[in-house]
Amino acid sequence: MAKRKSPKIEPMPDIRPVERPLGSPTVVKYIWTFGIATLALSVLAMFAPSLRLWAVHQFAFLHLAAALPLLVLAGVLLSPYGPIVVEHSVLKKVRLQPYQLAGLLFAVFMLLSVHGNLLGDGQLATTRLAHIGDMIESKEKIPPGRFFSQKEPGTMLLHEGAFRIGMTLFGPKIQVEKGRAGQQARVERQLKYREIAQWCFRILSSIAGVLLILLLLRFVRSKPEHEPTIFWLVMLTCGGWLAYFGYVENYAWVSLAMMAFLIAGLKATEPPRKLPVAPVFLFLVAVALHYMAVVLLPALVYLLWTMHFEPHDREQQNFAAPWKRAKYVAAGFATLGLVGYIAVEGWEGWISVIPLLPMWADDGYAFFSVRHLVDIVNLAWWACGAALIGLLFTAKRGGDLRAQNQENFLLLAASSGAFFAMVFSPNLGMARDWDIVTSALWPTVFFAAWRLSQFNFDSLLPKLRASLAAVIVLILIPAVLVQTVETTAIARFENLLHLDKSRSTYGWENMALYYQKTGEIEKRVAAWEKAVEAEENPRYVYNLSEAYKLAGRIDDADSAAVRAAHLDKKFASNLFYVATAQAKRDNLPRAREIVFTALAIDSTLEYGATMKTWITRACLVDSVAKTGDTLRARSLLQFYAREDPKNSFWNEYGQKLGK
Repeated sequence: MAKRKSPKIEPMPDIRPVERPLGSPTVVKYIWTFGIATLALSVLAMFAPSLRLWAVHQFAFLHLAAALPLLVLAGVLLSPYGPIVVEHSVLKKVRLQPYQLAGLLFAVFMLLSVHGNLLGDGQLATTRLAHIGDMIESKEKIPPGRFFSQKEPGTMLLHEGAFRIGMTLFGPKIQVEKGRAGQQARVERQLKYREIAQWCFRILSSIAGVLLILLLLRFVRSKPEHEPTIFWLVMLTCGGWLAYFGYVENYAWVSLAMMAFLIAGLKATEPPRKLPVAPVFLFLVAVALHYMAVVLLPALVYLLWTMHFEPHDREQQNFAAPWKRAKYVAAGFATLGLVGYIAVEGWEGWISVIPLLPMWADDGYAFFSVRHLVDIVNLAWWACGAALIGLLFTAKRGGDLRAQNQENFLLLAASSGAFFAMVFSPNLGMARDWDIVTSALWPTVFFAAWRLSQFNFDSLLPKLRASLAAVIVLILIPAVLVQTVETTAIARFENLLHLDKSRSTYGWENMALYYQKTGEIEKRVAAWEKAVEAEENPRYVYNLSEAYKLAGRIDDADSAAVRAAHLDKKFASNLFYVATAQAKRDNLPRAREIVFTALAIDSTLEYGATMKTWITRACLVDSVAKTGDTLRARSLLQFYAREDPKNSFWNEYGQKLGK
């Protein structure tokens, strides 16, 4: 009888708790001090929103019923009772399955979707998709190169794909005919398309937010050597989470891809050693989503270089090699960047795509100015204040080659992103263009969360948790609440526009497009007036003319239309519409003056000869009628009406004569 084999006994897993190095009390003290300073500045900005404190001025626009409880909660968290509150938090007892968590997060992101999508390119992005929808409906050819004309081809492709699906399922069935009625129908259809585009952005950014949280959750759970609560609290101190609450912009998905790249890079340094395909692939995905992600290139170069030589370093016990490589990579990219900057004369605008080091503006703003320095401080406060403190006051961990490679990899990614955020300052200003610079700072926040969560703060851990929670209550939560309500979002946005008057044109254009959607014509007029006041752009002046016309201010409309035509002759044809409107108001002399002005600006205008003949005849009939010779006026009118039967003016004028 064969002897039975005894079952193989698997070795017991090591369930001993991971020992973390002791963290410095200095870090806890400075993060707590940062929380106190944030609370004080929030209260100050609440009563003085005109101060340049845009990182913490959200409470100035919140209703007192929402602002006061948040301020009180932050005060309690920063008080001696804060650690007790955190230790008894109900959130620590919540245990959800991944699919339950995903559903809950998606609901939260969607329910708190921001309505004030005026920062950055929000209104223009939805308008672009609406225009594409109009071209599809009209069966016009859409240029295939449109994706590569922008800085975010992959994100544009993603959003346009979702928009096409939404247009197919929920698109309006509005027929567009020729004439003014057709123009109105086209406007209504585009407004419907913009609403669909808005929902596409909300859904896609919410999905990106859910995926990011699940990605980070999986990463933290696979790292028992990290304290999960510290990791999450540091990550949530970043105001960049606002981008995932339905924010109409192009940075939610690229931020997700950048974070995935960082995690893949860390995993590539762990055994078993293999070719780092995932980091390379995710880097390419991130850059395709937005060219800003090229800031990760130094980190990728370092990763590929150091992973190639790691076996040799380990064999030779050369623990200084990783840091030397990191310095060589940093110096190499700094040299290449400086040479490239000089070669393309970057001070005039880096290859006409990314304006760096802005010139002096009328309001005294420039790269080497106090305002720009204050903006950089605001940006750091908004995006990575607590994270920077965590990095500056925690010692770099030594140890084996793997730990050094991970540290250097994240350091290069964070440094490159921070450098980009500091020098990238488009004419919009950091306060209104926070999205791109904050996205570049995600590696800094992740690096801080990764490093800080490796330390054991022992009895100071509750205080650290409470301080970080207070920062979240003072920065992220009010930012989301302000943007969730339309009135408060608009109030904050207009405040930002007043802070930088000479650089506010783009913002006022967004405001005008927003009021076009809501149908608030007087506010739309005011927005275009402020845009023109800041910059006499012919397109702005033309849009101001259109707004005046819709508001019934025809005299103002024709003055603005003439101004726009003088600035750029491509707007001269618009003067014919203004002339027609003046003719219908019985102001034929002014109509004739406008027609002749248009032809003087551009004699090759389509319908120019027809308009000149019509207005000359109309003025002749009108002058005869005003002499009292109505019989001759009617005779001329009938003759001209027979020659130009499609022109409704003759019939309308005949009714005034008592035809």
